[in-house]
Amino acid sequence: FQHYYITNNLRMALSPPVAITIGTLFWVAFALIGFFSAARISKENTQLIWVMSFLTAFCCWLSWFCTYAAQINPLIGPEINGAIVMYYRAQNSPS
Repeated sequence: FQHYYITNNLRMALSPPVAITIGTLFWVAFALIGFFSAARISKENTQLIWVMSFLTAFCCWLSWFCTYAAQINPLIGPEINGAIVMYYRAQNSPS
C-alpha cells in the first residue's frame, strides 16, 4: 500500500517568535508573583521561596519551550495507510 503524509496547509495562529514571547512573559510573571509574595508567605524563609519560585518558573518554562520547539518543525509526520485514505474518500464523496 502507498503511504500518504498528512499535511496541514493552515497558517499558524501566532508566529513562533510571538508565541515564544507570550509564553516567556507568562512564566516571568509567575516568577515575579512568587518573588513579591515571598515576604507575605514567610519572613524567615523569604530567600528560599525566591529560589523555589524562580526554579519552578524556569523549569516549567523550559519544559514548555522544548515541547513548543519540537512542534514547530517536527522530524517526522503522521503516516496514513492508502486503504484508509480510499475508505475516507468513499465515505465523504458527494452522492
